[in-house]
Amino acid sequence: MFSRQLTHPYTALAILLSSILTGCGGSSSGAIDETPSPGTISNPIIITQDLTYNYQSEMYNGSITTGSLYFKMSNLTFKSNGYTVTLSGVTDDANLYVYTDGTYATLQCSSTNVGTADDMCDPVSDANGDLYIRIDGSLTTNGTVFMLQAGT
Repeated sequence: MFSRQLTHPYTALAILLSSILTGCGGSSSGAIDETPSPGTISNPIIITQDLTYNYQSEMYNGSITTGSLYFKMSNLTFKSNGYTVTLSGVTDDANLYVYTDGTYATLQCSSTNVGTADDMCDPVSDANGDLYIRIDGSLTTNGTVFMLQAGT
């Protein structure tokens, strides 16, 4: 298959992968997309409040594996008495954490109810109207579906 001697073991692998990509309609040239997956710390799932309605509530239905998903709920009206964030509809034990900012380093509130019980906490959004939320699925067997809601 190769007409020249390959001096490094990874060279053969690179050539093989390049030919597979080209044969499958892919490209062996061009930039590699290094955008982090949605739901990571560096690329949280953004949920934006639609201010055309006269209520302050946002909902997101999704699923999680045995890792964590990160969310940023934005454009909420700042309320000094805060919001209620609820994680419900789970089929296994997932937990809810809300942080003070987008570094997800300083915990504002959390709920770690056991099993399929709803998790709730009452954070205050930052001055921009943002909430930073993490759902942890590490205690699930194979992940779970969920509904995440923030409202007044």
